[in-house]
Amino acid sequence: MNPFSRIPLLTALALSCLSSPNFAVEPDAALIHQNGQFTPPLLIVPSGKKVRLRIENLETESMELESETLAVEIVIPPQHTTIIHIGPLAPGRYDYFNDDNPQEKGVIVAQ
Repeated sequence: MNPFSRIPLLTALALSCLSSPNFAVEPDAALIHQNGQFTPPLLIVPSGKKVRLRIENLETESMELESETLAVEIVIPPQHTTIIHIGPLAPGRYDYFNDDNPQEKGVIVAQ
């Protein structure tokens, strides 16, 4: 049997596996900005691991998520979802806020 005759079959199999929903990676954590607040206001993530953080801005105006302790400063347009990577984080508390409205704030706790 010709060893190259199986290449199309193996290629099709590999591509079908890659497109399978089982390979989709979900974010590890999510924040929603709506009605002038972040939900959840306290987000717990695992320490020592890189975390994919999905941030949804459901407001009609852009917002700027900022955190000195997380070294993050990102503008998120209205009605937009952004994914960022944080960490790996040491155990502790990481405050963040909306730079456009500093009273809108929350906390990420790594444990």
